[in-house]
Amino acid sequence: TSVTVTASMDPNEKVAATSSGSSDARYYIDQDEWIDYTLRFQNTGTDTAFNVVVTDTLPTELDPSSILIGAASHSLSWSLSGPGILRFMFPNILLPDSNVNEAASHGLVCFRIKPREPLLSGTVIENTANIYFDFNEPVITEPSLLVAEFSTEVPAREQGYLRVAPNPANDRITVSAFDGAIEFVRIVAADGRTVMTKAVRADQLTLDVSLLD
Repeated sequence: TSVTVTASMDPNEKVAATSSGSSDARYYIDQDEWIDYTLRFQNTGTDTAFNVVVTDTLPTELDPSSILIGAASHSLSWSLSGPGILRFMFPNILLPDSNVNEAASHGLVCFRIKPREPLLSGTVIENTANIYFDFNEPVITEPSLLVAEFSTEVPAREQGYLRVAPNPANDRITVSAFDGAIEFVRIVAADGRTVMTKAVRADQLTLDVSLLD
């Protein structure tokens, strides 16, 4: 006697993007603030998936207290426990297999998170996720990798440019904008720490940096 066993399974991926959009492989310490993760899954098994659970044990380089949950393909609940264990639960998702309905067999969830400071140049932020379909063993995503470093050039601006003088400086620096206004200033130390933030609306300002570490 033969019995056909049906089950759900998924190819999946976890991809990272930085807030500046400058690179999909590098986190620029002096430009980026957030990392945006997208977790995608698809049921390519032989039966409907009734429940899907996605777990992500965050690496120590990421700050769990900064998590913001973004878009999702289906209704979900989420939790954070232990040393940064992030869990997304899709109860009664009823995800059809791709042989029955390819378009509806996909799912995703997005979230953003900040790295812990200080973030040193050369740090590798590696992150994977586990996808559980019903009673199956978890499928582990390929790791998403970001390397932290400082940018080597000033991004092009559609309008205007900035001048910072003197450089280097020990006490005060003057920031001047040409053909535009300065709206926000963030000073980042060599080790990646944000040591000063200032909201302004001017074409020139002087900052006292003598007491910054």
